[in-house]
Amino acid sequence: MRMSSRLFIFAWLCLLSVSFSFGVFAQSGRKQKKAETQPPPQGVNQPDKRVSNNDFGGAATSSSTDPEAEEKDGKPKLQAIKKRLIVMSAMPDMNVSLYFSDIARQGLLSEARRLVPTLQLSDSGSNQNRSDAMKAAKESDDAYVVLLEIESMSGSGMINGLDLRFTLYEPKTGKQIAFGSGYPQQPSAGGVGLPPIGGSRTDIRMDWAARDVARQVIGKMNLRPGF
Repeated sequence: MRMSSRLFIFAWLCLLSVSFSFGVFAQSGRKQKKAETQPPPQGVNQPDKRVSNNDFGGAATSSSTDPEAEEKDGKPKLQAIKKRLIVMSAMPDMNVSLYFSDIARQGLLSEARRLVPTLQLSDSGSNQNRSDAMKAAKESDDAYVVLLEIESMSGSGMINGLDLRFTLYEPKTGKQIAFGSGYPQQPSAGGVGLPPIGGSRTDIRMDWAARDVARQVIGKMNLRPGF
């Protein structure tokens, strides 16, 4: 074969190779037609769009806020109000037994515990006075102090000749914010009924009056039953 024929064939092959490469490049540069989006099949749960993986293959995270997670982080939505109540009783009149002061304190504590189970209660005992109650309130940041006083009314009192009075002092300032008397009405729950004729009804009426004082004190402390 002549040299010129060989050169012609070689040139023809080179031209064919260049043409083929150009065609492949042109095909790769064309935009691909997007596939039409088909509606999701009925009856199949679809993934929540709010949940997505990060770009580094991390775990899925949600944009919604989990209240329980907030509580685990130490940031609850609502913080319980911390309040305390200290109960004191003064020395009663000379002709009144200290026994009634004990009944009054226990009745008040019992009713306050029933109304507000989360309330912290303290019994400071008897033989206290107003100065003691005011001082205890001033020295506390969250404790209210209630002082009970039993006075003899010479047969005209609401508790068979006795009257149960109370004074409430607020924390920090020791300021008197409420005072009054307990009315001996039978409570709808948590109390005891009157004993039969011949029994000591004065004890029961004192308990009722103390429970009425508890309801008044809880209201002045801006607490609601069941708090």
